[in-house]
Amino acid sequence: MKLRRDITGIILAGGKSQRMGVDKALLTLDGEALLVRIARTMQSVFEQVYIISGNNRYRFLHLPMFDDFFPGCGPLAGIHSGLLHSKTTASFIVACDTPFVSRDLLEYIIEFESQAEVKVPATKGLLHPLCGLYFRRCLPAIEQSLKGRKLRVQDFLARVRTAVIPIGPQLPFYREDLFLNVNEQREYQLARVRVPLRSQS
Repeated sequence: MKLRRDITGIILAGGKSQRMGVDKALLTLDGEALLVRIARTMQSVFEQVYIISGNNRYRFLHLPMFDDFFPGCGPLAGIHSGLLHSKTTASFIVACDTPFVSRDLLEYIIEFESQAEVKVPATKGLLHPLCGLYFRRCLPAIEQSLKGRKLRVQDFLARVRTAVIPIGPQLPFYREDLFLNVNEQREYQLARVRVPLRSQS
């Protein structure tokens, strides 16, 4: 499969893991760190993949790393930094703590027909803004939100043209755990149970 050169893969790994108590990006599933799993998935789609983080412990991946221009402002600042450093008109944003995001999901979102500035998936009406395609032209709106300390990603999405893409059992790649977010020990233990189930599919 030919890697995409027109879109940059951006992995957000700047969280402080306060609820987990340890660096969640380096927690392992089936012997592989969450960050490594996501990087492997992104590198199966995109020729260029960046990590947005100031954590030097991630340099073992040998991927370009960039810190936030608006430190302490959460995921929106990470999206901003990713788009700012990207050399392509669009970038695919994925959080490092969503280990079950798949190549098929990424491709489906990319190919979804829309002229919007952002394309994000939704399951059962719940948006997943940290797994979506963001176009560089929405940078001014992000900067305005950050400067105004309006830091919720969903609030920003309400200010730009956003395509919401329904993801459900009608799609061949759908799984209940596609957007499982590993923020706490309970979610981590659930992810550890789900890994063998995925390997059988």
